[in-house]
Amino acid sequence: MHFKLMDGEDIREEESWNDTNEKYMQVLIKTCKTSSEQHEKSGYYFKKKNTQWGLPAVLLPTIMAPISVLIDEYPDVSKYINAIAFLLAGIIAGVLSFFKYSEHMTNHFNMSKRYIDVSSDIEVELIKQRMYRQQINVFSTKIHMNLDSLIKSSPIIPKFIMDKYNKSEQIA
Repeated sequence: MHFKLMDGEDIREEESWNDTNEKYMQVLIKTCKTSSEQHEKSGYYFKKKNTQWGLPAVLLPTIMAPISVLIDEYPDVSKYINAIAFLLAGIIAGVLSFFKYSEHMTNHFNMSKRYIDVSSDIEVELIKQRMYRQQINVFSTKIHMNLDSLIKSSPIIPKFIMDKYNKSEQIA
């Protein structure tokens, strides 16, 4: 509904909160929590991968330093053992550098928290009585801008995590 002032300027009446708005906000809360869970699982997946590849990258050179000294008495064998150890250390470091597991882990954990923040913003607004809430058009625009930003900046969730989640949703 529009009203006109004497100078011709439009004044818009704001939409009030209603059951439909609240139901939609509940859907957004569920969507945010789902996305948060998927990013959390992805973060733990990449944390596991980072540990699986990072620990050998640290331990192999640490173990090989004293072993190299001990096997110097056998020059034929020592050069092959050292070469293999350096080759393995290089491959492991290359995998870590190429796949950037720690970066993926951090990005997913951060994204999980950001989705929870949006969910919390909606929940806090819904706790208030309708007359004390932000205007629905302003609030919903803010929430949609936040969600659009999150969706566009979200790292890709591994397919097997999405598949597991989709299967569990079908069962429920």
